[in-house]
Amino acid sequence: MVSVFVVSVTILSACSGSIQIGGPPTGAPTCPTPTDPSPERLPGPLVLTAQSVPSAALVPCLRGTLPTGWTFQNLDAQRGKARISIDFHQDGTHAATITLTQECDVRGSRQTDTDQPGTQRYDRVYEVQSGYRGERYYVFRGGCIEYHFNLHGSRSAEQVAAVSLFFGFVDRDLLRRYVHDYSDGRVELDPTAAEGAR
Repeated sequence: MVSVFVVSVTILSACSGSIQIGGPPTGAPTCPTPTDPSPERLPGPLVLTAQSVPSAALVPCLRGTLPTGWTFQNLDAQRGKARISIDFHQDGTHAATITLTQECDVRGSRQTDTDQPGTQRYDRVYEVQSGYRGERYYVFRGGCIEYHFNLHGSRSAEQVAAVSLFFGFVDRDLLRRYVHDYSDGRVELDPTAAEGAR
């Protein structure tokens, strides 16, 4: 958690204003609610995740409470990468991680139909007999989101499907507008881009 706070101060200090959105930069990056656009409901962890990879057109976020048995562990955000770790009670630490980077190595994976608009999806599965171990990649403009699963037990594939439904992607342009509007123009998600547009 300490690394998240330090990075937040470093990144946000470069913004064109000073505002605290959504409280301290801890917890999971949750998806914004368009029907209730108030500053306290734009989570700081989501802004921090987006700022870690400025080129990414999409940003991963949690749609709501995780399924039964799953718990959020931590968000490790740094320049160039943001990693969300979640645990499953039967499998311990890092049962699943969701990582945002600028690009992924999808060699050896299989392209399949995507369930996220604006992305190309690739799957790489190592184990399905006694558990589920593998990666799923979503490639899009300026970024890639990788899901890594390491689960045990005969119902692991069901857990992969269940937890996947709880993560969505928010469009960067939408998030950029939210940050600008919520702060009355005092803070920009991407200060350099905003300055270049003037």
